[in-house]
Amino acid sequence: MGFFSWLDCVTKEQIKRCDEVYVLIPEGFTDKYGTAIGPVLYDGFGHFGRYDIYELLAEWNRDQIVPEMMSGYPLHEKYSGLWDYEKESLRRKGKNEDEILRADEEKREENYQNACRRWRNELNRMMDYHDGLSHSNMVSKYGKEYLREIGIDISENKLLYPIKITHYKDAVYKNCRESLIDPEQGCQ
Repeated sequence: MGFFSWLDCVTKEQIKRCDEVYVLIPEGFTDKYGTAIGPVLYDGFGHFGRYDIYELLAEWNRDQIVPEMMSGYPLHEKYSGLWDYEKESLRRKGKNEDEILRADEEKREENYQNACRRWRNELNRMMDYHDGLSHSNMVSKYGKEYLREIGIDISENKLLYPIKITHYKDAVYKNCRESLIDPEQGCQ
Protein backbone atom coordinates (compact mmCIF):
# COMPACT_ATOMS: atom_id res chain seq x y z
CA MET A 1 0.00 0.00 0.00
CA GLY A 2 1.42 3.38 -0.99
CA PHE A 3 1.39 6.78 0.68
CA PHE A 4 -1.00 9.30 -0.89
CA SER A 5 -1.32 13.03 -0.39
CA TRP A 6 -3.44 15.75 -2.00
CA LEU A 7 -3.83 19.49 -2.01
CA ASP A 8 -6.80 21.07 -0.26
CA CYS A 9 -9.58 21.75 -2.79
CA VAL A 10 -10.18 25.20 -1.27
CA THR A 11 -6.70 26.52 -0.39
CA LYS A 12 -4.28 24.23 -2.26
CA GLU A 13 -2.50 23.55 1.07
CA GLN A 14 -1.11 20.08 1.65
CA ILE A 15 -3.36 17.45 3.16
CA LYS A 16 -0.95 15.66 5.47
CA ARG A 17 -1.09 12.52 7.52
CA CYS A 18 -3.00 13.14 10.77
CA ASP A 19 -4.67 16.29 9.41
CA GLU A 20 -8.31 16.68 10.36
CA VAL A 21 -10.16 16.99 7.06
CA TYR A 22 -13.45 16.59 5.23
CA VAL A 23 -14.00 14.48 2.12
CA LEU A 24 -16.63 16.32 0.10
CA ILE A 25 -19.38 14.21 -1.44
CA PRO A 26 -20.88 14.78 -4.93
CA GLU A 27 -24.62 15.52 -5.04
CA GLY A 28 -25.75 12.14 -6.35
CA PHE A 29 -24.23 10.38 -3.32
CA THR A 30 -25.25 12.60 -0.41
CA ASP A 31 -28.18 10.33 0.55
CA LYS A 32 -25.66 7.62 1.40
CA TYR A 33 -22.81 9.70 2.87
CA GLY A 34 -24.14 13.16 3.65
CA THR A 35 -22.49 16.24 2.15
CA ALA A 36 -19.08 15.39 3.64
CA ILE A 37 -17.24 12.65 5.46
CA GLY A 38 -15.61 14.19 8.48
CA PRO A 39 -14.10 15.56 10.39
CA VAL A 40 -11.70 12.62 10.13
CA LEU A 41 -7.99 12.23 10.64
CA TYR A 42 -6.23 11.30 7.42
CA ASP A 43 -4.05 8.19 7.80
CA GLY A 44 -1.76 8.94 4.82
CA PHE A 45 -2.77 5.84 2.86
CA GLY A 46 -6.03 6.96 1.27
CA HIS A 47 -8.24 6.18 4.28
CA PHE A 48 -10.46 8.81 5.81
CA GLY A 49 -12.10 7.30 8.87
CA ARG A 50 -13.69 4.06 7.70
CA TYR A 51 -13.70 5.14 4.05
CA ASP A 52 -11.12 4.45 1.37
CA ILE A 53 -10.97 7.44 -0.99
CA TYR A 54 -10.21 5.23 -3.99
CA GLU A 55 -13.20 2.97 -3.30
CA LEU A 56 -15.37 6.10 -3.15
CA LEU A 57 -13.84 7.38 -6.39
CA ALA A 58 -14.64 4.10 -8.17
CA GLU A 59 -18.19 4.11 -6.82
CA TRP A 60 -18.86 7.73 -7.77
CA ASN A 61 -17.53 7.28 -11.31
CA ARG A 62 -18.74 3.74 -12.06
CA ASP A 63 -21.00 4.81 -14.92
CA GLN A 64 -18.22 6.81 -16.60
CA ILE A 65 -15.63 4.01 -16.67
CA VAL A 66 -14.46 3.30 -20.22
CA PRO A 67 -11.52 1.28 -21.59
CA GLU A 68 -9.73 4.49 -22.58
CA MET A 69 -9.17 5.20 -18.87
CA MET A 70 -6.52 2.49 -18.84
CA SER A 71 -2.96 3.54 -19.32
CA GLY A 72 -1.49 2.47 -22.65
CA TYR A 73 -0.83 -1.12 -23.53
CA PRO A 74 2.65 -2.17 -22.38
CA LEU A 75 5.45 -1.47 -24.86
CA HIS A 76 7.93 -4.30 -25.33
CA GLU A 77 10.94 -1.98 -25.46
CA LYS A 78 10.23 -0.70 -21.94
CA TYR A 79 10.92 -4.08 -20.39
CA SER A 80 14.32 -5.38 -19.46
CA GLY A 81 15.58 -8.86 -18.82
CA LEU A 82 18.07 -10.12 -16.29
CA TRP A 83 19.59 -7.93 -13.62
CA ASP A 84 23.35 -7.38 -13.85
CA TYR A 85 23.94 -9.53 -10.76
CA GLU A 86 21.96 -12.37 -12.42
CA LYS A 87 24.14 -12.16 -15.53
CA GLU A 88 27.25 -12.18 -13.37
CA SER A 89 25.95 -15.23 -11.51
CA LEU A 90 25.47 -17.04 -14.85
CA ARG A 91 29.04 -16.13 -15.85
CA ARG A 92 30.33 -17.59 -12.57
CA LYS A 93 28.40 -20.76 -13.39
CA GLY A 94 30.27 -21.04 -16.68
CA LYS A 95 27.64 -19.72 -19.11
CA ASN A 96 28.99 -18.02 -22.23
CA GLU A 97 27.81 -14.63 -23.50
CA ASP A 98 25.44 -16.14 -26.11
CA GLU A 99 23.72 -18.21 -23.39
CA ILE A 100 23.47 -15.17 -21.14
CA LEU A 101 22.04 -13.10 -24.00
CA ARG A 102 19.39 -15.79 -24.66
CA ALA A 103 18.53 -15.96 -20.96
CA ASP A 104 18.31 -12.17 -20.89
CA GLU A 105 15.92 -12.11 -23.86
CA GLU A 106 13.78 -14.88 -22.35
CA LYS A 107 13.50 -12.91 -19.10
CA ARG A 108 12.66 -9.72 -21.03
CA GLU A 109 9.87 -11.58 -22.87
CA GLU A 110 8.59 -13.07 -19.61
CA ASN A 111 8.47 -9.61 -17.99
CA TYR A 112 6.66 -8.17 -21.00
CA GLN A 113 4.10 -10.99 -21.13
CA ASN A 114 3.45 -10.60 -17.39
CA ALA A 115 2.84 -6.87 -17.90
CA CYS A 116 0.42 -7.60 -20.75
CA ARG A 117 -1.50 -10.07 -18.55
CA ARG A 118 -1.69 -7.50 -15.73
CA TRP A 119 -2.92 -4.84 -18.16
CA ARG A 120 -5.65 -7.13 -19.56
CA ASN A 121 -6.67 -8.16 -16.03
CA GLU A 122 -6.95 -4.50 -14.96
CA LEU A 123 -9.03 -3.69 -18.03
CA ASN A 124 -11.32 -6.69 -17.44
CA ARG A 125 -11.69 -5.71 -13.78
CA MET A 126 -12.70 -2.16 -14.69
CA MET A 127 -15.18 -3.26 -17.33
CA ASP A 128 -16.71 -6.02 -15.18
CA TYR A 129 -17.28 -3.42 -12.46
CA HIS A 130 -18.74 -0.91 -14.94
CA ASP A 131 -21.02 -3.59 -16.39
CA GLY A 132 -22.46 -4.38 -12.95
CA LEU A 133 -20.82 -7.65 -11.93
CA SER A 134 -21.93 -8.29 -8.34
CA HIS A 135 -19.66 -7.46 -5.42
CA SER A 136 -19.29 -11.14 -4.47
CA ASN A 137 -18.35 -12.07 -8.05
CA MET A 138 -15.89 -9.17 -8.23
CA VAL A 139 -14.25 -10.29 -4.98
CA SER A 140 -13.98 -13.92 -6.10
CA LYS A 141 -12.60 -12.92 -9.52
CA TYR A 142 -10.31 -9.99 -8.58
CA GLY A 143 -9.81 -10.06 -4.80
CA LYS A 144 -11.17 -7.99 -1.94
CA GLU A 145 -9.17 -4.87 -2.92
CA TYR A 146 -10.74 -4.69 -6.41
CA LEU A 147 -12.64 -1.45 -5.77
CA ARG A 148 -9.59 0.38 -4.39
CA GLU A 149 -7.51 -0.84 -7.33
CA ILE A 150 -10.10 0.43 -9.82
CA GLY A 151 -10.16 3.80 -8.07
CA ILE A 152 -6.38 4.04 -8.30
CA ASP A 153 -6.46 2.97 -11.97
CA ILE A 154 -8.97 5.69 -12.92
CA SER A 155 -7.67 8.44 -10.62
CA GLU A 156 -5.33 9.95 -13.22
CA ASN A 157 -8.23 10.57 -15.63
CA LYS A 158 -10.51 13.55 -15.98
CA LEU A 159 -13.48 12.33 -13.93
CA LEU A 160 -17.02 13.56 -13.52
CA TYR A 161 -16.64 13.21 -9.74
CA PRO A 162 -12.99 13.79 -8.74
CA ILE A 163 -11.55 13.70 -5.22
CA LYS A 164 -12.21 16.85 -3.20
CA ILE A 165 -10.68 17.05 0.28
CA THR A 166 -10.49 20.11 2.50
CA HIS A 167 -9.79 21.37 5.99
CA TYR A 168 -13.00 23.46 5.85
CA LYS A 169 -16.24 21.89 7.08
CA ASP A 170 -18.51 24.34 5.25
CA ALA A 171 -17.07 23.64 1.80
CA VAL A 172 -19.50 22.29 -0.82
CA TYR A 173 -18.44 19.74 -3.45
CA LYS A 174 -19.90 21.54 -6.49
CA ASN A 175 -18.24 24.84 -5.48
CA CYS A 176 -14.72 23.44 -5.11
CA ARG A 177 -12.01 22.45 -7.54
CA GLU A 178 -10.48 18.98 -7.60
CA SER A 179 -7.90 18.12 -4.94
CA LEU A 180 -4.74 17.74 -6.99
CA ILE A 181 -2.07 15.19 -6.16
CA ASP A 182 0.44 16.78 -3.79
CA PRO A 183 3.79 16.98 -5.65
CA GLU A 184 5.57 16.77 -2.27
CA GLN A 185 3.45 13.74 -1.20
CA GLY A 186 2.86 15.17 2.27
CA CYS A 187 6.49 16.15 2.87
CA GLN A 188 7.93 19.64 2.94
